[in-house]
Amino acid sequence: MKHPKDISILIVDDEVDIVDYIGANFELDDFIVYKAYSVDQALKILQENKIDFILSDICMPKKTGMDLLEEIRINPAAVPKLLFMTGFSEITREQAIEKGALDILFKPIDVEKVIELVLENVS
Repeated sequence: MKHPKDISILIVDDEVDIVDYIGANFELDDFIVYKAYSVDQALKILQENKIDFILSDICMPKKTGMDLLEEIRINPAAVPKLLFMTGFSEITREQAIEKGALDILFKPIDVEKVIELVLENVS
């Protein structure tokens, strides 16, 4: 199992407070944390950095978390694990998993549970 200091996570949400809160918790556990407040910012970070895991909101303005998932799946060899978080979603858990996400978690997020999921799913 990788040590958190060797795992990079990208947190994507249009709500700054959510990104900052979750990011701070991951930083306390020594993860390498990247933050994006839109899908376009996330894609730029993904182009410039090796990301092991993405935690992304589904419902965001302009482009959604599903758009992000579709964009990163274009190059399957480099696809990081992705976990969705949402307060409300028009897609089901099954649809998200079918498209390649690990799961959907509903807000408010239990950050400790997310950290456990990341550690379990990054090799």
